[in-house]
Amino acid sequence: MTEDDDRKSATPEEIRPAIRGWAVLGAIIVAVFGAAYVMIDS
Repeated sequence: MTEDDDRKSATPEEIRPAIRGWAVLGAIIVAVFGAAYVMIDS
């Protein structure tokens, strides 16, 4: 077990904000594509 291995294993405290960030990013992407689809479709 080297120091790099310890650094790679993220704790739940580090993972949760990352998941929230990706969830927000995903929601924005879905909203943008959804709006574009509605505009093109109508």
